Amino acid sequence: MDKATICVTLQNGEQFIVETAEYRKESGMTQEEVAKSMEVPQSTIARLEGYKTIPRIDTYIKYLDAVGYKLKIVPKDDTDE
Repeated sequence: MDKATICVTLQNGEQFIVETAEYRKESGMTQEEVAKSMEVPQSTIARLEGYKTIPRIDTYIKYLDAVGYKLKIVPKDDTDE
């Protein structure tokens, strides 16, 4: 899977985590490596990727940074649902 833009709406937050976790796995990063980068326990990453918890926005941002992404907020256009 190529690294790509992941479009997220309030309705598909779980899809966002699932897709980002897939990119993490394909890059060869382990949950432990991501956790170390974020300075959190590995269990935090497992809960986040398993959508067992809804992380705060700062946790999302740290996770994205650790797996090589960034959060970018853009205006909606007419094609957005």
